[in-house]
Amino acid sequence: MKRLFTVMSFFLVFSLGAQEKVFAPFVSRLTADVKNNLVRLSWIDSPDVKGPVIIYSSDSPIDPLTISSSSKKPIQVDYGVQSYVDETDYKTRYYFVAATDEKGLIYSLAIPLNNTITVNMQNFLKRQGEQTSTAKVDADFSLRTAVQKESVIVSFNAAGRSNLVLYRSIQPIRKMEDLLNSVIVQAVVDSPFIDYPIPGISYYYAIVPQESLVSGNVKISPGNNATVMPVTVPLSQYGMIRGSSVLMRPIPLPLISLSMLIDRNASFNALPQELSLAAEQALMNVERPEVPVITKKPRAFKEDMEMPINGEEYTLRYIMQTFFAKREWTTTREQLALFLSLPRSADTEARARFYLGQVYYFLNMPRESLFEFLMIKTKYPQESAEWISAVLDMLIK
Repeated sequence: MKRLFTVMSFFLVFSLGAQEKVFAPFVSRLTADVKNNLVRLSWIDSPDVKGPVIIYSSDSPIDPLTISSSSKKPIQVDYGVQSYVDETDYKTRYYFVAATDEKGLIYSLAIPLNNTITVNMQNFLKRQGEQTSTAKVDADFSLRTAVQKESVIVSFNAAGRSNLVLYRSIQPIRKMEDLLNSVIVQAVVDSPFIDYPIPGISYYYAIVPQESLVSGNVKISPGNNATVMPVTVPLSQYGMIRGSSVLMRPIPLPLISLSMLIDRNASFNALPQELSLAAEQALMNVERPEVPVITKKPRAFKEDMEMPINGEEYTLRYIMQTFFAKREWTTTREQLALFLSLPRSADTEARARFYLGQVYYFLNMPRESLFEFLMIKTKYPQESAEWISAVLDMLIK
């Protein structure tokens, strides 16, 4: 009965709109892009209800009438942002993006291919030519990880081998090329192995036989010799008090007693004393080394800062010269998102995403920024690599 009411309500909205203006309390044109283990959702906000957007996701199909049963906590995105980057695994995910009004009323109206979407990670990766290695690993390594206090326990089945190399990466390891962005934790590793990575950062692991590295015939099989899900050492397990920036040492330094160092017969005044005029003058003359402040500066291609021309180039150059050049980041983000909501040529889209990645960086949205630069790293490898490095530094901090 509830399903029937929902369907009738949907058609009622459009039947009323045939006489007057259509009331559309839902987002539209929901799309998804995949890079590594990141899923970027993009949509067009409802013109009629302008409250925050609620994103629901689940491992199983989502029923708007039982929306509270979704496996992940709903995400709230401000009106006007029109995108969100989710971190997921290599399974199928179901998404439903619901609009709300200014009073907080959620419109749980699901419209297939409009505000709901199914993301099959493997299908996306195959279309992008980033599928995992099709070659089967010739042994069952059963690589697995577990967090134990401030360490990660890496265990596996050695399968009779004694020359396994352990890799660690902040990105999923799916193929041989991913090892280039990984670090070698141990050249010859035994199971179990205790690793001490930086707390608060998600890591993936892989083990590879040394002879495979030498021959260049590396086989990666997620779930076998590479982990599928990341593992993170919590900050609270490393002496970091939740809600505090104070780092507590597990073993404190010895306490130095001033009373033991000072002669018992000597007078000790703990009150601060005024400096003499000569001492103050000497302090003022001391040269203080300037600490260099390294910050990223906005970058633009020369053609986008020249006189506008017709077509899509005109729109992009107008955005760059009117908003980007003035560092009006919020407005630039809105304009670029609107610009990219329509089909563009490959070159124009790549430049627009290069600028959008910078905007997200300056708006302190590192995950969104990272996704944009990953999208264009093939088109602009040198430029995107520089910004990806800066974004990763931001994520680590």
